[in-house]
Amino acid sequence: MEFQAALMSPIPTVASTVAIGTDCEILLEGTPPQLVVYVRRSGEQLGAITERMMILMRCIGAGFAYEAEVITTAPIRLYVRPRNPYLLGLPFTAVLSDVPAGAMLTAGDDFDLRLDSGGKVVAVDIFGSDIGRIRAEPVALADAVRGGTARRATVHDPAVPTVIVTR
Repeated sequence: MEFQAALMSPIPTVASTVAIGTDCEILLEGTPPQLVVYVRRSGEQLGAITERMMILMRCIGAGFAYEAEVITTAPIRLYVRPRNPYLLGLPFTAVLSDVPAGAMLTAGDDFDLRLDSGGKVVAVDIFGSDIGRIRAEPVALADAVRGGTARRATVHDPAVPTVIVTR
């Protein structure tokens, strides 16, 4: 299934940075479920789509994946198409977000990667406690964690905080 759709509820700070040709991911998230659009390169939420929502939700629920390409920027319109599998180049540097208050990160600290109940990638310590979420490459990274090709995150710069994701 391929079609064009308007971007709904765009995030202004992210929408101002996209250009024609920007690749995006479409994920089924939330309660109630929504078709959330993320910028592939940055992992930032761009907005949502509602066109053909029910059929697209059924397809995603059946295991199909979809991506979008920005075809106009004012207003933002997307070309939605099935996503061809792509491999995430490892190692890569990513920002760790949602780090718990008081967490002490040190350069060189290693954490395991896993998927949370919502399918998001989180770094966990040896006790299984969440240390933070990795937002870059939301679909590719989740696929790599699910497939076992991305397993570790090593703290690179605790001040930012950034991690290097490896096998």
